[in-house]
Amino acid sequence: MLKAKVLLVMPLLLLGGIAASNADNMPPAGYVYSPASGSTVVKTSYRQCLHTAYWVAANGIEECGEAPEKPEEKKYVTKMTSFMESDTQLFSFNSPELSVAGQAKLGAFLENLAKSSAAIHSITIRGYTDMIGGVDYNQRLSQERADAIKSYFVEHGGLNPDTIVAEGMGMKNATASPECFKKYGKDDIDKINSITAREKTQPKEERKKMDEELKKFEQKHAELVACAAPDRRVEISVEQTKQEEVPVE
Repeated sequence: MLKAKVLLVMPLLLLGGIAASNADNMPPAGYVYSPASGSTVVKTSYRQCLHTAYWVAANGIEECGEAPEKPEEKKYVTKMTSFMESDTQLFSFNSPELSVAGQAKLGAFLENLAKSSAAIHSITIRGYTDMIGGVDYNQRLSQERADAIKSYFVEHGGLNPDTIVAEGMGMKNATASPECFKKYGKDDIDKINSITAREKTQPKEERKKMDEELKKFEQKHAELVACAAPDRRVEISVEQTKQEEVPVE
């Protein structure tokens, strides 16, 4: 009995395979075909193909000169573009905290970035300081500033942190500071600290003289800070990729 059931099923499977094969080879619908061949389109004496009521332009064939136009072939290449922004007003002197003006500038920067149709490939943030203060301190300060901008981009711009590199460059490439030192001299921090320490033990008249001396240092310091401002900058480099159409050869 088991063998008989198997024999009955096999012919059905074969018939199904034949039906599927015929469906794949059927000529386009909408044309009148010769009964003899079933696949030859009947044409008028003017060589025009006869249509049925089901003919649509999308089913047109080349034999009848009615094949739909093929869409124009297009070729695209990925191009890399880059630009850089440099700003000296994102942070207050000696501070790693973004200023109010700095946050507004970065917000506008993110808005312009969002309007671009290009995809962000990478962003590099480099923080720089002037030469006022120690090397190690300025290196740390520049890194904290670069990190602050990266955090702002991630939190307020929704950018992927993996595409952003933040680098502290310290006093590298400082060009204004050397000229400012020539003009105003370097801050003599040790001397200021010495005067401040001695001032507490001096008579009133002597303290008054010391206060005047300290004010001179404060004025010189303020002028030096303003002069070296161009060195306290942040550079933001953005690399983007964009699909551009090129002629098909």
